[in-house]
Amino acid sequence: MAMLYDCYTQNFNIENHIFHWDPKRSTALITAKNRLLELPDSLGLLRNLQRLDVSENLLSTLPKPLEDLQELVTLDVHGNHLTEVPPSLGLLKNLTEFDCTGNPFSEPINTFYSQVIYIFE
Repeated sequence: MAMLYDCYTQNFNIENHIFHWDPKRSTALITAKNRLLELPDSLGLLRNLQRLDVSENLLSTLPKPLEDLQELVTLDVHGNHLTEVPPSLGLLKNLTEFDCTGNPFSEPINTFYSQVIYIFE
């Protein structure tokens, strides 16, 4: 299982790590507390990713290529600046745990994913 833990770095460049890491073996990406303003579209290249933790950053949106992560089981976006959950997350059939607490959502989060077992809001 290949994992990337690169927490607490002020000048973290996620794009550099994605291109220099084997996307076929990558199963977890944890970039919590990195003051990230956005996630690159290249995140969609990590097709075998099962866990994505981008909690406690400065994200206001999630990229569309996130829907390409069909193996994703756990998604942690808590403590960001998200105002909505993209409907494309409903395409993630293996997603069973979704933590979106601590975001200023403009509308309540509905149970829009029948397969998600744990939605933390």
